[in-house]
Amino acid sequence: MTQDNPLLPPLEDLPGRRTLRSTNANRLVVPPVKLSAVGSRAFAVAAPHIWNTLPTDVVAASSLSAFRQLLKLGMVELCDYARA
Repeated sequence: MTQDNPLLPPLEDLPGRRTLRSTNANRLVVPPVKLSAVGSRAFAVAAPHIWNTLPTDVVAASSLSAFRQLLKLGMVELCDYARA
């Protein structure tokens, strides 16, 4: 998110502002749910949860084709692990 107001400095330039390891992790915020039976299966909750469980190399893929290839490779490895 960019700031168009020249009077406000960017947040990363503020003194004392710590940078977290999760800053560049490409993770999504999972919204809180009120009803655990139905709410956790809603797309708005399930999609970010699944995205956040993907390995970092898959999420950080440089292109769509690389993302697909890494995702398929990860799914095959997961299936092989589950069979063993």
